[in-house]
Amino acid sequence: MNIHEIFENLIEIQSIFKTIGQHQLTIDEENKRLIFLKCQEKIKLQEKNEIDAQIICYKKELDELEIKCFNGEKNIEKSKLALAAANSKFHMETATNQLKLFQENYQSDSQSLFLAMEKIENSTPGQSEISQFLKNFNATFLEIESEVKLVVLREDNIIAELKKRAESVLDNCPDQIQHLFKGLLKNYKNPLIFVGLEANASCQGCFQRFERSTLEMVHSKKAVQTCPGCGRILIPHNN
Repeated sequence: MNIHEIFENLIEIQSIFKTIGQHQLTIDEENKRLIFLKCQEKIKLQEKNEIDAQIICYKKELDELEIKCFNGEKNIEKSKLALAAANSKFHMETATNQLKLFQENYQSDSQSLFLAMEKIENSTPGQSEISQFLKNFNATFLEIESEVKLVVLREDNIIAELKKRAESVLDNCPDQIQHLFKGLLKNYKNPLIFVGLEANASCQGCFQRFERSTLEMVHSKKAVQTCPGCGRILIPHNN
């Protein structure tokens, strides 16, 4: 295999790996869809848990207030009976003050009871809305997850075929070139650097400026040259 064929093979392989990267990007984007949806579900679950906890507190408060109101009604009735049975001015004043106090407390507890009921009523639509969202979400997620799996499977198959093709092309190269290229692939997405004969030409990977002698050796196409800085394979710009 001559140097021209080696360059052509290496360029083809890098092109294949670039295509593989595009297909891998598609897989990554599809997986991000699922991650995004799961994040939405997590947020809604947190909101639902917060609302559920609030409603539990409101209901507990409501139960306590209902008991207080019930006891308040009994105390008011007792005070009214005590007032009716009072046989002295002192007893009447005492019973009157006690009745007034019980009525004020009952009025305050009744208002608090109403507010607690209102809190529960206001929270219920949000709870129902989130529950409906989660119900619809599960069906939607399963559908999208199925679509994503099909896309990922298709892209994985394409990537597998492209890798086989790249390996086949690389197998045609000399062993030394194969070893060099495989080693570079471990560190760089693009192991090849295209260079011209410009006076200020530099490596597009590590940005090291090339000596004129290096550029001339690359363009002489007598042997494969590598960047003195990063080790990438240098390809004449007109290839």
